[in-house]
Amino acid sequence: MRDIVKKRWFWNVVFKVRKNPTFTGNHVNANCTHVHTTFPVETKKEDMIKLFEAEEFNMKWTNGDVHEVLGIDKIFIDNSAR
Repeated sequence: MRDIVKKRWFWNVVFKVRKNPTFTGNHVNANCTHVHTTFPVETKKEDMIKLFEAEEFNMKWTNGDVHEVLGIDKIFIDNSAR
């Protein structure tokens, strides 16, 4: 009998970004043009940019400090097996 695999569904999002003009730090990701991230399926598209900008990394900066979001480049529902 075939094993039943439960899948976890989520939004796979690619943001188009540029370096925030007010960012004076030197981080390797500051010059990226696209950033990939995921959100739970329940997340609304309007809230994704705000949530992305508020996300903290390196216990030092938020994405909003380093990146200026120009918009959502790609968005699709993806899944992973548990």
